[in-house]
Amino acid sequence: MTLFAWNYRGLGSNLAVQILTDEVKATNRHTKANVNQIKCVQRKLDYSKGIIVPSDEKSGDLALLWKEGTIINFKSFSNSHIDVLVHESPTSEPWRATGF
Repeated sequence: MTLFAWNYRGLGSNLAVQILTDEVKATNRHTKANVNQIKCVQRKLDYSKGIIVPSDEKSGDLALLWKEGTIINFKSFSNSHIDVLVHESPTSEPWRATGF
């Protein structure tokens, strides 16, 4: 199974939808993403910041990507999770994101 998690507001542009669609089609039937594949998606999306956590060889790598200006405070991460507090701007209330 391939999973792309996406902030709903991030799908507002036609370009974002097209890129996401292309990536889903390109990875059809692949269950693992490696660092190079993730960096390729990061470049296509123009997300200048991110963390890529290498896998334990039993699963794909795990990544969290974001654009300049978003403030990410890491609570914890491992090869199976990333847990952060997200501030969309310096004055916004933080929200928590946890990915497995």
